[in-house]
Formats: sequence, structure tokens, C-alpha cells
Amino acid sequence: MTLQGIAVHVQFICSKNTSDVRVAIPPCVAHQKDIGGICMGKNVHEFTKFVHELRGQRGAIAKKALEINLRGIPFSSDYFQNKSLYGESYGNCIKFLNDHGCLERAGSGNPRLWKFRGTKLTGDSHRFTLRDMGVGDEFCDLLEQHRFERPSIHDIKLKIPAIGVHDSLAKKGANVEKSNKRISMGFDGSDNNLIITASIYPSIIQIDISNTFNPLVIDITSMLYLYEQLSKFSQYIFYFSDVSLPPVSEWIVTQFHLHTDLSREYTGKKFEFKINDLTCGMIRFYSKHIGNGMNITRLEQIRTPRTSYVETMNQLLFSKDSSLEFYYV
Repeated sequence: MTLQGIAVHVQFICSKNTSDVRVAIPPCVAHQKDIGGICMGKNVHEFTKFVHELRGQRGAIAKKALEINLRGIPFSSDYFQNKSLYGESYGNCIKFLNDHGCLERAGSGNPRLWKFRGTKLTGDSHRFTLRDMGVGDEFCDLLEQHRFERPSIHDIKLKIPAIGVHDSLAKKGANVEKSNKRISMGFDGSDNNLIITASIYPSIIQIDISNTFNPLVIDITSMLYLYEQLSKFSQYIFYFSDVSLPPVSEWIVTQFHLHTDLSREYTGKKFEFKINDLTCGMIRFYSKHIGNGMNITRLEQIRTPRTSYVETMNQLLFSKDSSLEFYYV
């Protein structure tokens, strides 16, 4: 899963009390946003001219850094260990270039990875940077802390091919909506952690599982628990309709929210950051009140696998695709 095809809309919302400030910046022009730097909006040829006008160790570092970027890779302090050539000037040079809007982070990790704005690195089609979208270092650091949290899922949707259930329930007096022939049923399971609602149509059943405040950690125990609750729902349908549903393993997972919650409390301003991505779906990073007087931050992506329950769970449990790591920049 990549971040190719990011398009349509980027929105950062920062709220204080009842006043909201909304700034929408299309990704294709985000790097041209003026922050007062002498390098903003420059192309590679202009960067080359600017860099070659620098003198001394600062000039030597800037020239080598740009040369590394033009080979399609980011640079870091590892490339500037030769004290006879670069002395102790690397940090000061990075600060100078960054203060003038010439650089942007090209990835996470230690040491930090950098690139000149506008240069194209290998894999750039799979990467986006929050700095390009007007987001500062504190926000990026907060986002990066999510890499240490365990991924979970919530708000799961499934689809079941089911002939006969609708007709049986209708004959037994279930309420059928005239507009779409839907029969609605709720099921709370054996506890209050999952709220399951079903929309039953003549040939299909759509299931919505609400658990945003009780997300399921991605591990074997949670997946077996979910399977157990869905099996109980299947028995519940059979009890009222006398019609057996297909095995839970064959049910189709149409959507779920993959997320991480920061385990420590968030005390800053309310915010919401969104990307509508054509290939990966909705990506959100936002602050959230979790009902116990505590606010947290949540990083989430809406996924639409449209695969069987067993295939989807195997993908989550045993594939790197269940990671949100590609968001951390």
C-alpha cells in the first residue's frame, strides 16, 4: 500500500475555543507556499546557482548535499564526517538552508534525512511531507510518536450474500422499509465492546460494527474475539429467520478503519488533518476526546479490502501492509 495518487484535497484544521481556522492547500502547489525563505519556489537550476554562490565549508556542504539529492537519494550527516573538508559546520549549514526555506525532511529516523525542495528522489511518488503542507516540526514530532503504538481497527463493515433471510423475517412480521426493502436489526453481543447493526436486504446483509472507543488491537486474540462475536450474530440471525448464513470466514470485509492512538494524553489545540487519496482512501490525523475526560491523538486510514474475513485478517496479522509506518515523515 503506497501513497501514490494523493490528490483532491488537503485540509488542516486548528481550533481554539469556538473559532476555527481552515487552510486548504493542494499538494501540487504546497511547496510554493511562501514562508519568507529565499529558496521557496525555486527550481533545481535556481538551487544549483544559489548553492554555487555559497562560500567556504557552508558552500562545500551545500554543493555536496545537492549533488547527493540529484542522484535521487536524501542526504544526512553521515555524508559529512570528513572534518578536514567540512569541519563542524554541517549543523550550522543545515540550519542556514532550512531557515531560508531551502530544505525539507525526506524521511524519519536518526540521523535526519533531508532534500532540497523541488528535487525528485527515488520513491517520492510514495511519500508526502507534512512540512510541504504548512505543518510545523512540533506537529511532525507528535505524528512520529505514533510509530511506537500498536495498530488497531474500528468501525468495521462486512457484506454477506444471504438468500432467504429477508423473506423469512418479513413473513414473521419484521418491519420492512418501503423505500429500499431494508430490515434493520441490532445485536449487542455478549458484552458492550462491539455494537453490531445489520441492514438486511432480499439477497444481501450489510453489517456495521461500531467500536471507536473500544478498538481491536491487531493480534490473534482480538481477531478470534471478533470471529466469535460474528458467529454469535450468525446464530442470532438463524434464531429469528431459520436460515443459516455462510461461514464467517467467507463474509466479505468491505471497510475498516486502521489506526493508532497515542497512549499519552494530548493537551494541545483541537486539530484535524485530512488527505483524500485516490489509491489509499481517506487518511486522517486528529485529536479526539475518548469519553473519560482525556484527549488523545489518532492516526487512521480507511481501508476497503473487499476480501473475505479470513483473507483480510491474515493480511492484517501477517503482512507489513497493516503498518501505518509510511505516514511518518
